[in-house]
Amino acid sequence: MIHPEYCQRIVTVNVRNEAKMVSCRSMSVVGYSAIILFWGVVSACNAAAVSEQQLIISKFPSYHILKNNELDKETFQYYQKNYDGSQAGIVKTDIDGNGVQDIAALLKADGGSSTKFVILLCDASSSCSVTFELDTSPHQQIYITRVKAGTLISQTEAIDTPVPSVKLVHDGIRLTYFEKAEMVFFRDDKLHKISSIQTAD
Repeated sequence: MIHPEYCQRIVTVNVRNEAKMVSCRSMSVVGYSAIILFWGVVSACNAAAVSEQQLIISKFPSYHILKNNELDKETFQYYQKNYDGSQAGIVKTDIDGNGVQDIAALLKADGGSSTKFVILLCDASSSCSVTFELDTSPHQQIYITRVKAGTLISQTEAIDTPVPSVKLVHDGIRLTYFEKAEMVFFRDDKLHKISSIQTAD
């Protein structure tokens, strides 16, 4: 399985300088093997992206994964500057700690303005089930990012009702309403469900 981090960053790999140093006549077997391996990784990443799209469509037939160019201008510019090479509408990481990549996605209705945030937990057989769904519509100022396991999550002081801070056991997902609010979603192993804490307003 190709690790999703390779797929997210494969576009940043620059092989032009190395290619200039090796002519077609002098290229070694190792050089050819490296190129074949590189394009094999690219093909695998493309196939993975297609399968994710197909999975989302099968679960939500009238929706698609939110694209970067569907964000409003200010959100798009901020996201591109800080998360260049990533997609605002999807994060793949192990949310429940079973060693299998799960999917968090922002979905937008085909031909409409409604949006929703969903989390699909996957098992070793590559079967994924929708375990969380939140209506975020209508909104063009949202994106999601990964929060690493071990991060301490604390509630914003703007909320009067206190909530204990949580140190993430597994990776979590940050849902950002640009310049408005942030929430971190995570798997609560004790409650066996997806929980959340609002971390900014």
